[in-house]
Amino acid sequence: MTRYPGTRAEQQEMGFRMGLVHGCVLLFALSGTLVGCFPRWQVEQEAHDFMEPFSLLNPAAVRIFDFESQKLQASPSVLSYSGEAVTVTWDGLPPAASQHWVGVYLVSDDVTKTVPMRYQMIKTAQQRSLSFKVMNMREDVVFYLFSGTLDQPLVLGRSNVVMVANKKFPTGGRLALTNNSSRIKVTWTSVWMEPKQQVLYGTTKGKPDRIATADEVVSYKRGDMCGGAATTVGYRDPGVFYTAVLDLHGVQPRQRVYYRFGSKEAGWSSEYALHAPPSSPPSLPSVVQDGAEHDDKEAVSLLFRVCVCCVFVVVTAVCGEHCDVTFDPVP
Repeated sequence: MTRYPGTRAEQQEMGFRMGLVHGCVLLFALSGTLVGCFPRWQVEQEAHDFMEPFSLLNPAAVRIFDFESQKLQASPSVLSYSGEAVTVTWDGLPPAASQHWVGVYLVSDDVTKTVPMRYQMIKTAQQRSLSFKVMNMREDVVFYLFSGTLDQPLVLGRSNVVMVANKKFPTGGRLALTNNSSRIKVTWTSVWMEPKQQVLYGTTKGKPDRIATADEVVSYKRGDMCGGAATTVGYRDPGVFYTAVLDLHGVQPRQRVYYRFGSKEAGWSSEYALHAPPSSPPSLPSVVQDGAEHDDKEAVSLLFRVCVCCVFVVVTAVCGEHCDVTFDPVP
């Protein structure tokens, strides 16, 4: 058995890293072996089958028919919160030899230059409605009905505009640890505005007694992207990202902290909760889920599960139905 110099914590970390390297090497070797089992044309065909269908959509080929020929109704007409369900209905579909589908766009989008934010296929000619989870992208949205193949889509109709009730409303809250166990970053998305937005937080639910002002306000533009669809048909304004740092001095490890972010002008998010991190970071990466921290063994177990999932994805993507491969559940 190989022994590494240093403390037990350092030895654990070294073992963890080597295990990760060995796992990656094994995964790479397995994927290469599987690819070599099949002719190149067959591998390419399998990869094509697993592509996201709308990556094949060419907006420049979109043809627009008379919008009045096919009316769509979107309800509710006002989006009260991000992620609210909007139902789109229509009276019936015209006879067509090809498929029909509905896409969600911002009102400023040009369907001949932009792919939809979301889409759903209409499965049968008798279907009369679809339900979409619509996110607050800080702009009103509209739904379009299409028919035809993805390389020659035809717009048949357009819905009423669904207005976003509060385009400034803060959304997409996320947390990040720092190198200081008593400080946690909170980031969210909104629009540029003054004064800067804040986080209200405290250890008593509904009674925040601390304030953290966003000291980092950033965004990105089309030219900042690396190219491809991210700079052309797939680009939309991402909004502005606010980041504030919560000072948890005096808060006990694993004690619950309640917080909400935003401002009086933009509105305040719902109240969320987190658990204060331990006073000293663990020697191995820990996993935080719903505020509960798990030990190193569970972190390694999770890593093993992720590796197994990666192997499964590679095998499935390359082999398709040509391989008889099974994986037993991980205990």
